[in-house]
Amino acid sequence: MTMPWLKSKEDMYSVYSRLGLIANLGPDMASNAGVKLEDFIISCRYMGGSCNVSTSFEKVFDPYYFNCFTFIPTSVINSANRLLGMEYGLSVLLFVGSAGQLTVSSNYDYIIPGMEETDPALTSGAGARVVVHTPHTIPHTTAEGFDIPPGFAVTIGVKARENVRIAEPHGNCSNWQQENVTFRYTLLDCQINCIQKRIMEQCGCVDNTIAVPDSNHGLPFCLKLPEIPEECYIEFDSRCMSILTNWSSTIECKKELYNNMTIVDPNSVDDCGCYPPCNDIVYDALYSLSTIPEKTEEHTAFYSVISQFLEEDFPMHKRAVLKKKHGEEYSD
Repeated sequence: MTMPWLKSKEDMYSVYSRLGLIANLGPDMASNAGVKLEDFIISCRYMGGSCNVSTSFEKVFDPYYFNCFTFIPTSVINSANRLLGMEYGLSVLLFVGSAGQLTVSSNYDYIIPGMEETDPALTSGAGARVVVHTPHTIPHTTAEGFDIPPGFAVTIGVKARENVRIAEPHGNCSNWQQENVTFRYTLLDCQINCIQKRIMEQCGCVDNTIAVPDSNHGLPFCLKLPEIPEECYIEFDSRCMSILTNWSSTIECKKELYNNMTIVDPNSVDDCGCYPPCNDIVYDALYSLSTIPEKTEEHTAFYSVISQFLEEDFPMHKRAVLKKKHGEEYSD
């Protein structure tokens, strides 16, 4: 039998994780500690021409990867988007040395997003996470993305596939549409929102590992520490223990409900009435890797872009952090 105080101690490990950090600091503050667009994307080309980085990407906050950036072309030429080849697609040069560590202005050199990671498979590492998804849909980085290692040139081939499904009475699909909604409907979004709604109703908290609803009805994040009275720091009595026990019960409620609906009894999600959209377009992606060329005269143009970024565009205080962390390699 697990003692209540020991169970609360185990739950504290969840707090000292990336997700716990966001739950207690809030997404806005966590986003300020994440990588900035101008520090991450060095250059951008689309349809054979340069694109404006500041206007072509939209920030989307993710609980695991903090700041993500979705490419949104300001204009698409119908005749050009049918052409094949890398010169007609999106080409970006990423500076992954700043992801998840460097801050805009801080007394600290870098921030570690989570002291104790609850899921080692999602521990922050070098490189970038890429998701190819349908325009105007929510990107799901852990379910649909793949990792791109640093130091490589990556080519991603994308093929669009349109799905047209039969509606009732001969089939089940959703024509769900709603005005003033930012993102389009997807089956995964519907299932996630259903799980979130169950957690909010039965556990009285919001799970920040999945999509957070626009209205949380004043409910706290499940991993947010409860308010502890000052008296508890002097004398930890039964009332103080009750606060921790109730908080621990909330976390356990969330864990059990999520596991039941995703692992133990995944068919329970069918009760949510979620069906695939009657018409959607998905993108099959294949990618290949090649090493970035060494600094030779033949590749002067490539490295001149990087040098300009480090010398002119990258802030001085962040260059000092890179120099301290990686040595003279970033001091040019």
